[in-house]
Amino acid sequence: MDAAEFLKKLPFFDGLNESDIDSLIEAANIRIYPKKSSIFRQGDLADRYFIILYGAVKLHMTTIDGKEGILAIYTRGDSFGDVILVDGAIYTHNATALEDSKIIELFAAPMKEMVSRNTVFSLHLLQYMTRQVERLWLENEHLLVMSARERVACFVLQRCLVQRHQLGATKCDTIELPYDKHLAAIRLGMKPETFSRVLKDLQKFGVVVTHNQIQVEDHRILENLCCSKCSASPLHCPLAQVSHLTALQNDIPKSKSSSLKSTYSKMPKSPSRRDI
Repeated sequence: MDAAEFLKKLPFFDGLNESDIDSLIEAANIRIYPKKSSIFRQGDLADRYFIILYGAVKLHMTTIDGKEGILAIYTRGDSFGDVILVDGAIYTHNATALEDSKIIELFAAPMKEMVSRNTVFSLHLLQYMTRQVERLWLENEHLLVMSARERVACFVLQRCLVQRHQLGATKCDTIELPYDKHLAAIRLGMKPETFSRVLKDLQKFGVVVTHNQIQVEDHRILENLCCSKCSASPLHCPLAQVSHLTALQNDIPKSKSSSLKSTYSKMPKSPSRRDI
């Protein structure tokens, strides 16, 4: 799939016709960043908007005393660099490729020109940026109110949804972690050993882990474990929409094993929030 076809599939480019997309691509860079290479640094002039064709990128910042904090991890189809719409803005964090990554770089001037003359594109872009902010707020909420087990369960369900969307499938029971478990742990606000321990603990809830591959026997078991601890409404969270619909159905299909049913029925209604 070429860059133009890829952009057409992204929600906030819905308002553009083919000539608009072609003009953006003509003024863009398409670069491959090797693993661990810098895409931009904290304090650089914000002059590009980035869309990941493939690969993974972490946004991170470094404190004066040298400590690193990971703000977000993005993969195929994600974009970052919204601050380019502000004149004279700088990047307030670093962006580094976690693996070999092919990225479309849209420059500030063509983006601003498109925003100024295409109201549909402007609206879609604003909606996308708003959802990005909502997602960050939700992740912060999860850090405050969810246990480690609940956060990992939510993460696994989210990856199922993302992979299902990428594959164009109606169902996804097996996922591939998009990046190293160490980074997944940091993103979820826990130590790598805690992340590994929680994945092992989730086996009794029908989760099977093989290296970087995770299989989920029944999504509704994980939904019951984590979704009630989240404030996201069915309107704003794809995961909440799934949970809202399945809550109207039977808890466990009859085809599931008796041991899995037993685990589900014995699940505590309000699990401890300690780092299990």
